[in-house]
Amino acid sequence: MESRIKLPLANLRSEQPERMTLPKKIKILMVDNDPKSRKDRINILRSHGFFAYPALNMQQARTRCKPGAYDLIVVNQHNEKEQALELYEAIKKENPQQLLLLMAPADQITDTAGAVSDDPQMLLERVQTMFPKHGSNSEASMAA
Repeated sequence: MESRIKLPLANLRSEQPERMTLPKKIKILMVDNDPKSRKDRINILRSHGFFAYPALNMQQARTRCKPGAYDLIVVNQHNEKEQALELYEAIKKENPQQLLLLMAPADQITDTAGAVSDDPQMLLERVQTMFPKHGSNSEASMAA
């Protein structure tokens, strides 16, 4: 004859699992018209848990830059320098609370508060310092 152990069901049911709080999704708009560099930068940000979205040109960036849509907007000034600077200044004027970074070659950076090197690893490091509580190992595989 088999013996069974009876567990008090009341105790099992009363224990509630602890709710896990998910980190806020950090959304970044990457304004960069160079496909290779844009892909490299977006991939490194995504691999560290950020939700990075591309803007393929300045016009597309202007239509996407709505207040509150992104936590950070990164503008690459390499190929369309004048348009990139105009976009950067327009966003700052229209939405002063918007976090912005202007990418440039490391040897051309003079304003360290609003500029970042165009190197993907340096960009990642700068973004991580801006969002220190963001988990670096969460998944972010949003399609472009």
